[in-house]
Amino acid sequence: MSGEDFGNRASNVSGFNVISYTPPDRSHDLIEAALMKISMVASSGIGYLLPKGSLESHELRDVRNMFSRLADLGYDGVELSIEEPFSTQSRGISKTSEQYGLEVPAIGTGLIYKYRQLSLSDSDEVNRRRAVKLLTRTIEIGAELNSLVIIGLMRGRIGSQRIKRIGKFRKSMMECDRIAEREGIQLAIEPLNRYEADYINTVEEALNFISGMKLQSTGLLLDTFHMNIEESSIEDAIRRGGKKLIHLHVADSNRYAPGLGHIEFAHVIKTLAELGYDRYLSAEILTPSSPLKAAQITIKNLRRLL
Repeated sequence: MSGEDFGNRASNVSGFNVISYTPPDRSHDLIEAALMKISMVASSGIGYLLPKGSLESHELRDVRNMFSRLADLGYDGVELSIEEPFSTQSRGISKTSEQYGLEVPAIGTGLIYKYRQLSLSDSDEVNRRRAVKLLTRTIEIGAELNSLVIIGLMRGRIGSQRIKRIGKFRKSMMECDRIAEREGIQLAIEPLNRYEADYINTVEEALNFISGMKLQSTGLLLDTFHMNIEESSIEDAIRRGGKKLIHLHVADSNRYAPGLGHIEFAHVIKTLAELGYDRYLSAEILTPSSPLKAAQITIKNLRRLL
């Protein structure tokens, strides 16, 4: 970590009281980075925090307020994490997206697993089918909102039933990949760190799974926080992802906003630009004191690099 990049730091990281991170000017070699867009994850679990059930409310009051604030800050999109697919007000969300001029680039499914404990690798076939049904509806919502759908925590923990549960997950992904192809959207497998998942932790494991299964509508989502734990080099992992990379989560080494840890985001974005990546940088971050303040820090620090 160079003094040029990170010589000044927020004096109170948890409270975000002082922001003094100033990335160096590398505009001469980041021309392609201007094509990237920035979004913020909004959910009841992480990112811009919403009350549980916000996406199911007919009024969508909290959702509208969130879209309004992020639009005012200059975001390009909002990534949503769905809790109850069959109750989600997708039409209202679509209208809100259009009203504020913000795309919904991706839909997370981790809260379905968190709140229902249903996964695509469930050893119980009835529960696995329930998980596939919920994901099918989420894919349909993705088609309505022109969003990709993320497969992260919802793949479940494999545990001691490794062969059986991996087989169940493979079966689920074959089904859901075909559904995504039918609906005209993409699924994105996200490698997660070893403390949150025990299957598909690295970019190589994700790529091997996708190619081995010959999945036609499934790509790769990488997350700087998880890569910082699992990969020897974030930049090399991104290069290995190559054209399979269809979405990127950004969070610093402490899972706070970019610029509040030690990840070299200028290097990350330069690597993405070299690959011709022109999709979203989506902030999936912890916001311990103020989601709005964290959103301000994120957009400020990322825009300086684009």
